[in-house]
Amino acid sequence: MEQNQGKTWSELLTSGTSIQDLVASTKVASVPQGSKPQLHVGSGYRYGNLTWFPVWTDAPVVERKYATAAGQAFKVAEAAQASVPTLQVENEADLDLVLLEGMILEGGWQHRALTQSIVIPARSIEQIPVVCVEQSRWGGSHQQSAGKKVAPTAVRVAMRGLSRDQLGNVSQLGPDQSRVWSNVASYQHRHKTKAATHSLADIQDELDGNAPKLPSIQALPGQRGVVIAALGQPVAFELFDHPDTLAERLEGMLQSFQLDVADKSYVEARGQGARDFVLQASKLRLEEVSRNHNYSRSQSANSRYVAAAALMLEGDLVHLSCINSQHELVLAA
Repeated sequence: MEQNQGKTWSELLTSGTSIQDLVASTKVASVPQGSKPQLHVGSGYRYGNLTWFPVWTDAPVVERKYATAAGQAFKVAEAAQASVPTLQVENEADLDLVLLEGMILEGGWQHRALTQSIVIPARSIEQIPVVCVEQSRWGGSHQQSAGKKVAPTAVRVAMRGLSRDQLGNVSQLGPDQSRVWSNVASYQHRHKTKAATHSLADIQDELDGNAPKLPSIQALPGQRGVVIAALGQPVAFELFDHPDTLAERLEGMLQSFQLDVADKSYVEARGQGARDFVLQASKLRLEEVSRNHNYSRSQSANSRYVAAAALMLEGDLVHLSCINSQHELVLAA
């Protein structure tokens, strides 16, 4: 990484640096000279009809510059002029607040899902981009609540607006609300749940209540990422800057992705497939798509195999979310 010394992460992004080179953060001096931080994929574990693989990186762990929904006081509510694609967040603490793509926000006038990872600066009020995951309700309480639920594959695909061109390249065109509703309805039909208001949260709750209880999941020591495999193939890969952030996210991700496979037979995924997917992700080039306050967002463009989105805070990678655009669950969505 000698050629990258002296550059910020934002500069590295715009100069076409791959994700593999960005995993290290700008504190490259903490890594032994001549070494390059690596991603390490561990053995697979079964969770229901999924297989998950822990991911580590040998980049140094530094104290988080932010708090998350798991440990910081904040309020989520409808905006003064309530609208489907927007909610208002008030960060009441002295640390920046990171909210992660796909988190389900329940209550308000309808349940929503956050379309992208975002930073709410300390002691501030911001509007956040969301999609509705409850089609047949508009009214109720003003406040929303954030739990552990995360949007499953088909909803994430619709939130990103993944689209494949004639050459096979995948673009991320932005949230498609009608596609979100259609995909939520598909989950309800497949799992034969009641969910009177076509609520994704209610579908998941009913499915969890009817299925055998799965064991509680704990992240492994030092784990910073996870590959989730469905139907024997990797479908998603998420990577974080800190083990605590991964630990807070892991079980909710696995529970939500059960919606994709609970009605299907378990197919064991091979470790080589998970490693190959992470390798493909590590070769991606990211392009900055927005910048606000002290954070920025980047996305991959025109990749045949992986659709990636990244959140950077003060030049450091906080969250990387990758979808396998070749997976049959993604193509079907």
